[in-house]
Amino acid sequence: MALPDRYENPSAAVIRSLLQHAHELSVYAKDMPYPLKAEVIEIDLSTGRLVLEADYAGQDINGYLTSGGVSFDIEAMKGPQALERDTYSLSNVAAKLLKTDSTQYRLECQLPESVFVHEHRGAVRIPFILGMQARVGLEVYLHELSVPGRLRNLSVGGCMADIDLADSIAIGVNQEIPGITLEFPNGESFFAEGKIRHIRPFGQHGYAAVGIQFINLST
Repeated sequence: MALPDRYENPSAAVIRSLLQHAHELSVYAKDMPYPLKAEVIEIDLSTGRLVLEADYAGQDINGYLTSGGVSFDIEAMKGPQALERDTYSLSNVAAKLLKTDSTQYRLECQLPESVFVHEHRGAVRIPFILGMQARVGLEVYLHELSVPGRLRNLSVGGCMADIDLADSIAIGVNQEIPGITLEFPNGESFFAEGKIRHIRPFGQHGYAAVGIQFINLST
């Protein structure tokens, strides 16, 4: 089937928009101790081809690729004081690793055809991108400790939020928390109990990404 003349890969279009601002791109992997900083050197809006370049002096760069895929975060800083952050996270993007110099590598990636991620059991994960915002409150201990954050993606089964890295020491993987509250700009809110599924460093500016499963939901 022929594509329309003005077809743009949606994921590529989001990345291109973020690249217009001061930005940083970080490649991450579960088994690697820190994110790897990379630069976008090529992006094709029609085909979704993305080429990244990174310097890495270690011997285990293949650890950043899992099952032939690569995961990365883009943080764009907006405004004169760069107080407004816009982010986009992609996981398990098909990629090929090429060594171009003693410590220089290229990652040739094929971006997905949709910004929506289809999870197991048919659920769809929606990224909060390009100005979409919602606040998150994690009640870690009932009536004692609440951690603020920002919503980064949402599905019927859970969400991902980013919080200050310093706050992440208060929570652990598989920990159940008495409450998570999502507050949307139109005044609506959502509350559920939660379970921490994963925690990882997010980008280069002192944040952590926290994956939360909603539990004990009412109908």
